[in-house]
Amino acid sequence: MPEPLHELTDRERELLGEAEELAARYFEPRAAEHDRTGRFPTENYDVLKERRLMGLTVPAEYGGQGISPLAYSLWLRRIAKGCAATALTFNMHANVMRFLALLARPEQQRRYFGWVVERQAVFASFGSEPGVSTSRSRHYDSLATCVPGGAELTGTKHFCSLVGYADYYWVWTVTDDRGTITDRLINCVITSDRPELTILPVWDGLGMRATASDSLRIERCFVSQEDIVPSGGVITSGIIMGFSLGYATVYTALAEASLEYVTRHLRGTVVRGEASPLAQDPVLRRQVAELRVQVEAAKQLTYEAGRAMAKPDPGLRALIVSEAKYFAGEVALEVTSRALGLFGGRGALRSLPLERYFRDARTTTLMPPNNERMLQNIAAAELDSAAVEDAQA
Repeated sequence: MPEPLHELTDRERELLGEAEELAARYFEPRAAEHDRTGRFPTENYDVLKERRLMGLTVPAEYGGQGISPLAYSLWLRRIAKGCAATALTFNMHANVMRFLALLARPEQQRRYFGWVVERQAVFASFGSEPGVSTSRSRHYDSLATCVPGGAELTGTKHFCSLVGYADYYWVWTVTDDRGTITDRLINCVITSDRPELTILPVWDGLGMRATASDSLRIERCFVSQEDIVPSGGVITSGIIMGFSLGYATVYTALAEASLEYVTRHLRGTVVRGEASPLAQDPVLRRQVAELRVQVEAAKQLTYEAGRAMAKPDPGLRALIVSEAKYFAGEVALEVTSRALGLFGGRGALRSLPLERYFRDARTTTLMPPNNERMLQNIAAAELDSAAVEDAQA
């Protein structure tokens, strides 16, 4: 099915073409080595910076591209087909830009966006903590203690993608004030070279190995008031679902890349003693057809999620993005697994990308909120609203 390119601006369509070029020319040829060594794809970010793409989601009035959520999803899918680790980490940076546009004070926006647009600075987002499930309880063990002129931050963050590479860390935490999580939730912007920060080199994952997702220990780090952003609006606005839009996009890209790779193999492989390529086998044809339907459905849901993120209704954002993240995650797991079976035993070789697609899909689909939480969001929209309507009838 065709992509909704007619909904994009001319500049956004140009950016999609550029993303295809970057993925094919630079990112895909390097992906296997980055996966094998677990080394962060610095070279890929060098290219992104050369193309002035760190400001992709920075509002146009601050000098950025101001790309729409739908266009962003289409752009990110192209990057992810070349290197999923590059796409996943870029999604962290891109969403911090959207949070700043919504939550930061004007003087903060001018300063932070200026760093990104003028110097191509990179922001990382650190929310996860050991022993804490923010998707279940919205609780943080890290704490920002109020002190004169700002706050003193102490805590440990894990799964810190981009740690050690990003220039600035957008750290989720709570103040020691009384009140609800919405009242106490803040983000601290910290330069990555602060001496109070210690990287704990623990990341050696099944997949997404090049994301540099080590842990970070923060010990009594002073953050001035000018670098503290009250972030309760992230919860009430639904803007945090932008992370999940990016995840759904990466899942879809992994499924699509797997299907495309195995399809090329089936078209071009003739088994000795047979006259026709494997693509003519009726059993294999049926399986490919089933997988194509799933991939196309996942793409359509991510398009809808991109459109929803541009609308003001937080409930709509939560519902449609939850649908996309849930379905795309399930599709990625099934398609990358079945593609290995369709390809045959050689598909498990590290010299081919199929096993990497499978490992990346299995790893990245664990990212919160998990699929059970997505289903809860969907059920709440479908059943709770109906219950309210019934009660009012």
